[in-house]
Formats: sequence, structure tokens, C-alpha cells
Amino acid sequence: MSESIGYPVIKRLYECLYTDPDFFNKLSEDPLSMSEKTGIKEDPEEVLRTAERIKDTKGEENPYYVLYRERLETVNRELMEGLSESQYEDRRLYVHGRTTSSRMAVSTARIRLHPNIRYYPVMFELTEGCSQNCPFCALDTKPLSKIFLYTKENSVLWREILGIIKKAVGPAAGMGVCYFATEPLDNPDYEHFISDFRELFGRQPQTTTALCLKDPDRIRRFISGTDKEDMFRGAVRISVRSLEEFYRVLSEYTPEELADIEIVPNNPESASVYSASGRKFGKTQEGCADYSITCICGLKVNMASKTVAFEEAEMPDEEHPTGERIYETVSFEDAASFKKAVEYLLDIYARDAIRDSDLLFFDRCVDVTVTGNEAVLEGDAVRLLMTGNYQFIDVLRMLKEEKLSMDMISERLGLSEFVKNSLLDKLDRIYKKGYLRCIPQRSFDRI
Repeated sequence: MSESIGYPVIKRLYECLYTDPDFFNKLSEDPLSMSEKTGIKEDPEEVLRTAERIKDTKGEENPYYVLYRERLETVNRELMEGLSESQYEDRRLYVHGRTTSSRMAVSTARIRLHPNIRYYPVMFELTEGCSQNCPFCALDTKPLSKIFLYTKENSVLWREILGIIKKAVGPAAGMGVCYFATEPLDNPDYEHFISDFRELFGRQPQTTTALCLKDPDRIRRFISGTDKEDMFRGAVRISVRSLEEFYRVLSEYTPEELADIEIVPNNPESASVYSASGRKFGKTQEGCADYSITCICGLKVNMASKTVAFEEAEMPDEEHPTGERIYETVSFEDAASFKKAVEYLLDIYARDAIRDSDLLFFDRCVDVTVTGNEAVLEGDAVRLLMTGNYQFIDVLRMLKEEKLSMDMISERLGLSEFVKNSLLDKLDRIYKKGYLRCIPQRSFDRI
């Protein structure tokens, strides 16, 4: 490999190989025209040799992974630190996120074996709906209907809400994004909002956009205005939806301009796999993977609709086609009502342990077999063997059949308070391993 072929070009070649399954053949047939088409100015024959190495070698011999490994390890380390227990003011959210992660890992090996699946305690949306109508949208986002602009009044409310969230959740809230089920650049003032976000949390939230060709000058200003450290850890991503769009992006932006920007290939020819949720729900016959892309376990704040919801990832089904379980959504008008809504939602739904009144049941992805004094709980290629006295086994057998709270179980079995608490502790451990579910029951009136 020539010394003139640096990381930006190596990264671009990798993206071409990943996005276009016929790229190497095209490059082999005409190195010069394909190099020009992809915006690569280096010697075409050297480009071809480099692409072949990337395609055919693994591990330490692969030039892309050798150069990419350091930044990947840095990003993963920062994500781990940013979502560690010490970054949570509310420990309930931390434990709830870990439990959700365990449950999703039990539900499907795809998530268990995925290196980058994490669940964030807060997400923000600055518009209601999305302009793009992507056919693969896993969240089946509604059409764009409202934009929260950065007016004097709105900017004050936005900063107040960020402050409330940081105090309630902790610094871990800064790991979230400001678009979730929306297109961030639909908001003409998006850059102002995330500037406030960075000022408070010390990091720019990741931005994934499908509009990089609509206003390239805006994208270039956005890139140049982004801190280099934030860029290095993946602050900007570009989503492409067709091969034609992919090559237009490569023609518009040089390898150097996109050196720190991940291109997310959502075109059907790419090596990526769609989630069988949202607009692809039930399309496993098309090769879609039956898992959720939802990466939140906590609060979703929509500034345009002035709502805050508590939700978490869920395996897609008829009841949850978008792979989300939205427990409750509360409206707010100002900072005071938002604070009250957040406190209410966290008190009701953020779980660091199951409670006596919670309805308990086994996750639908878990098979339960009870024999004698043993119970075997099986998920996707994982299993948990439980043994215990007859009361514990009776409880598991009951929960296999219906949703029950510990209060209901105790009343049916005539348990003493000591035995009830002992059994609840055992069930809590199964819950945190991801096999058992709970539906929180309100212990006080709605706000």
C-alpha cells in the first residue's frame, strides 16, 4: 500500500465495499473512472490494490481496521464511562437500563452479540414528525407537522429543560441525541439547540442526517463548527438510502471532509440489515432482522409537541410494531410542569427493583419449563436453571400462566411477610437477568 493512501481514502474504500456489493468488480474493470466517481484522487492502480487488501484480509493485516481500531476503542471507552453508574443522579434509571439491556439480550442473540447496542436515559426531539418518509423507517415516523424554533422564549425553555434533565438524571443524560425519531436538519435552528446542549453537557450530541445533499454548505459549516474531539468520537453521521444517493454523496464531499463522519448505508444492496419493525414490521421474509433499533430506556422529550414519555426497547410485535414500549406520555407547558412530569414518570416507571404491586410475567421470548423442584428459563440461545422450595416453584408456575403481582401471589398462597419478601428478592434477580417482566402499578394519582 502506498504511503499516499491515508486513512480518509481507506475509510472511503471500505464504505464502498460495504455499501455496494459490486464495487470491487466495477473498480477492477475501470480503476480510473471509479476512483473519480468516488472522489479519490490517488493513483487508480494503487487504489485498486488497497481495495483488494481491505476486501480480502482480516485482523492486523486489514489496513482499515488497523487505522480504525484506535478511534473505535476510544469511542467505546467514552460511551462506557458516560453511561457508567457514577454518571447517573437517579440510580433507578441506571439499573432499569441495565435490566432492559439484559432482557433484550435474552430475547435475541443479534442484540446480545452486537458490540454497540446501548440504552440511553434521555432522548430529545426538536420537531414533530419527519420530512423524509424513508421506506425502512423502523419507528414509522409520522410526516413533519411542527418545528420547535429557537425563538427567545423557546431558547429559555430549552435551557431550563436541559438543566432539569441534568439534575434529575445526571451527566449520563448528555449521552442522548436531539433527534431520535426525527430528521435533525428539518429544524433550521438545530445548530443553536445543540450548541446549548454542548455548553451544559460538555459534548455535542451525535447527529445522523439524511439531508446532507439538500444544503452541502450547511453541512460543511456544521462540520467546521464541530469540535475535533466530538468529530473523532462520531458526532456526525450521514444516512444514505440508495446507491445513487451514496455515490452522489461521495462526489459532493472529499474523503478528507468525511474522514470523521460515518456513512450509514440504508440502501437495500448494502451489507446492513433492516429491522423488521415500523415500516418493515413483519418483513422477515425480506431478510429483515426481528429486533428493535430503539436505544432508549428512560425519557423521550419532544419539544415541538411539549410532551415527555417514559419508554424502553421492546421486541417488535403486533402490540409494539416499532420496537418501543411507551409506558406513558405526559404533556407540559413550562419548566415547572416539565419538572413535575419528569419526577412523576421516574417515580412510577424507573425501576431499580420490582415492587409488591407490580404485575409480573415472563417475557414472551422466554420459554418456561417447570419440573419437580426445577424451572428452566430459555431465551434465544441462553438458559437459566432455577431450583428452590415448593413455594418458589409454585410462584414460577403461576407466573407462567398469568400476570400477577407479589401482593396477589402472597394472598393466594397465604404467605407470611418474611416468605413474601424472600420470594420477591429471588424474582427480582430473575427480573434483572432479563427473563421476567414487570408492569408498574401507580401508587399515587396521576399528575
